Amino acid sequence: IHVTCRKLLEGGIRLLAPACGVITTTPLSHLRAMRDAAASEVESHS
Repeated sequence: IHVTCRKLLEGGIRLLAPACGVITTTPLSHLRAMRDAAASEVESHS
């Protein structure tokens, strides 16, 4: 999972960074939304 997060960051997809626990200052609701988006993204690719 860490590798995926790193690739997302290096790829410039910063919106998904909170889902990886990178940005801790983001509001909880936003973190949850980003996490859910990342989860659905992963499911659609597996």
